[in-house]
Amino acid sequence: MPVSKKTAPPKHIPSLPMDELQDIEKQLSRLHHLMKSAGIVDFLEYLRSPGRILLMNFFAGIFRGLGILIGMTVVTAILIWAIANVVNFPLIGESLSKWLHLSDILVLLEGLSPQNNGYHNLGGGL
Repeated sequence: MPVSKKTAPPKHIPSLPMDELQDIEKQLSRLHHLMKSAGIVDFLEYLRSPGRILLMNFFAGIFRGLGILIGMTVVTAILIWAIANVVNFPLIGESLSKWLHLSDILVLLEGLSPQNNGYHNLGGGL
């Protein structure tokens, strides 16, 4: 089917004057610039790359996990510090001192285990 060089525009498309076409071209140019400055173009390129999405989500998950780990460490340290300060209170301190004394005994027993040569440190042993 031969293609003619001059084809008439379809009848359902109205012809516009040149000044209106230039206005539309300026508006499209401005819209393109706004979309590019807002990062929409980069975001659309990001959505077209599934490998990049997987990689970004993988690293986001790693850093979320590290953030939770660091946050829980800080919260636990503050909680232990607060409990250590509360031990001096009469009612709460008595029950907590039993647990703290128990943990001291466990640390002592771990130091005396045969794997650590603890019996030899006391002068006894097998």
